Amino acid sequence: MKKTVSVLIALLMLAGAVGCSQSDGPQATNDTEPTAEITTEEETEMPEVTNEIIEAPDEDKDLSVWYAHSFTKTDPEKPEDTGLRSYTVYMTRGEIENAQIVISSQDEKSGLSVTCTPLKNKNGDEIGTEIYRQYYIKCGKTYYPDPVAPMNDTTRLFDVAAGGSQAMFVRLKTTADTPAGDYEGVVSVHEGDKTVKQVRIFAHVWDIVMPEILSGAAVSGMGSGDIYRFHERNNGTDYYKEYYDFLLDYHVNAYELPYDVLDERADAYMSDPRVKFFRLPYIGDDSKMVAWYNKLKTNEEWFKKAYFYPYDEPGSIDALNQMAGYCMRIRRLCPGIKIVVPFFMDVKYDKERDQVAFMSEFIDIWCPKSFCFTKSTDRAQGRKLLYNTQQKKNFAEFGERMQAEVEGGDELWWYVCWEPGLPYLNMYVDMTGMQNKLLFWQQKQYNVSGFLYWSCTFWERVENPWTNMATVGKDYRTGQTWLSEEVFGDGSLLYPGSVNGVDGACGSFRLEMIRDGIEEYEMMTMLEQLAGRDKVDQIINTVSTSIVQFSDDEAAFAEAKIRLGNELEAALAAAK
Repeated sequence: MKKTVSVLIALLMLAGAVGCSQSDGPQATNDTEPTAEITTEEETEMPEVTNEIIEAPDEDKDLSVWYAHSFTKTDPEKPEDTGLRSYTVYMTRGEIENAQIVISSQDEKSGLSVTCTPLKNKNGDEIGTEIYRQYYIKCGKTYYPDPVAPMNDTTRLFDVAAGGSQAMFVRLKTTADTPAGDYEGVVSVHEGDKTVKQVRIFAHVWDIVMPEILSGAAVSGMGSGDIYRFHERNNGTDYYKEYYDFLLDYHVNAYELPYDVLDERADAYMSDPRVKFFRLPYIGDDSKMVAWYNKLKTNEEWFKKAYFYPYDEPGSIDALNQMAGYCMRIRRLCPGIKIVVPFFMDVKYDKERDQVAFMSEFIDIWCPKSFCFTKSTDRAQGRKLLYNTQQKKNFAEFGERMQAEVEGGDELWWYVCWEPGLPYLNMYVDMTGMQNKLLFWQQKQYNVSGFLYWSCTFWERVENPWTNMATVGKDYRTGQTWLSEEVFGDGSLLYPGSVNGVDGACGSFRLEMIRDGIEEYEMMTMLEQLAGRDKVDQIINTVSTSIVQFSDDEAAFAEAKIRLGNELEAALAAAK
């Protein structure tokens, strides 16, 4: 029978209205029908979603617990109760999603812990849950959540300062076999043996299976030196491998495999569908490069995943010539292996060619910095343009040139690093979670298939990344600043777990946004294949209209995600 989801959307909009302040930035417009009118054709009844407060067995009325969107970053010193005492997580089958609870108190509380029951449907099927604690990084004068650690013997208990708060992720994980439909559970806050607060949690599982092999790609540098600065090198654990495997759960491939391509142990990784790409180091040893090539040629799947990254950000004629020499050597020794060269400039090479035209002869994977897609008609304070005035007259829009390269057989990625900042989206700790995740919606908006991030473990310049994320700022050893003391989190998406009782990597709020963004990119790709690009663009345009014009309305973003899932589920059903 038909039913609407307007009640759930009203709850989501309530959370956004109470918990999210509006900025002065440009707002995207919504010219499509309201999401509240979306209907589905399911025969099962929705669970009753209520905001009614549950009375805990040992209720502590001085303690408050509420939900926020999973992409909402809450200032622990200035909590703002959303009023939302229940929440519905929307997810596909074969996916990980988070709910976010915030615990606050006017009085100091210590020795608290959080648990969550499995979520069950009316037939007794379950969705497993785990609790992850958020930790806070001071950026300027404000604290932002970023490190995320599983609750263990070290992290299980936590305190809440008087007038402060502590946020937690409740992680839900479905499998491809999880039945679609509606599930319900309970989150409990404990003080010692007492259960002092409880709230309901709901999940709606769409009849959509997240593909094992995703269409998008995300690659990142990862330095073993940084890892082993915080982990013992000779204790029998290969921590580079541990960190590499950790990233796979977020759909991110570290540049280098845990083993040399010639090592038989690399074969399993190269065959793993979660490994979409791996970098071959550009080295001076011709014989080893040829040996890599010969092994990869024995397996078409391995060959397609390999790439070289021989030069970074060429910005002069001399640099372009050097890059060209490296690329020609690769073509000679390893013909057919892809080459990527990130760039953010468009220097004039000769009378006829600019940098883009020159590079087209040598690379297979385009990787411009995100701002390169800015059009001259895109208006925002602080915008950056790739072209100068003459180039604007001589060449087509950059995005059009990139699509022509894709149509010619090349791939298109993009990247961000310590810049650009606003009005562009990035992975800064002190950007909103919506801004972190919306970058992947824009990636779909501009037909970009991959995301490159230069490092996820750049801790070289900070003494303790758990307390300082000014990674490109002042070096704690020398006191000298590299790029900026006002950029937080550049080159670091992971945290060394050894600092916090975890034998391996810990993730971050931003890494959670990357996983969610990549999975939503996949849902948009599936919808595009089934219902056409216009359908996808209508949804994206409710939250982003250009590279510099996007909404900060968190309720609208949550609504757009629900609409995306509903329309994809309907399209899949219609295609059966």
